Amino acid sequence: MPSWSSIDAAFTDKSNTTWFFQGSKYIGVDSSKTSGKEADIGQRWGVESNQFTAPVKGEPVVIAAFSHDGRAFLIGPTSYTVVL
Repeated sequence: MPSWSSIDAAFTDKSNTTWFFQGSKYIGVDSSKTSGKEADIGQRWGVESNQFTAPVKGEPVVIAAFSHDGRAFLIGPTSYTVVL
C-alpha cells in the first residue's frame, strides 16, 4: 500500500496488480504485495494506444480535422483527439 494520507482511486487489473492514484501520482502493488515506485500518472496513463500514437502502416491516421473555440480536433478512423 502507498504511504499516502488518502487515495483518490484504485482498481485491480487482470494480472492482479492493484493500481492506486492520488493527485498526480500512481503506484502499483502486485499480487505478492510488492510495490512499484511512485511515479507521475502521465508517465504511464493517459496515452491511449490508437491510430495517432501507434499508426498502422498503410492505413490513414487523420481523415478529418477542424478547429473550434481555439482547439484543434483530429478525427481518425476509430477515434479522435483534441489538440489544445
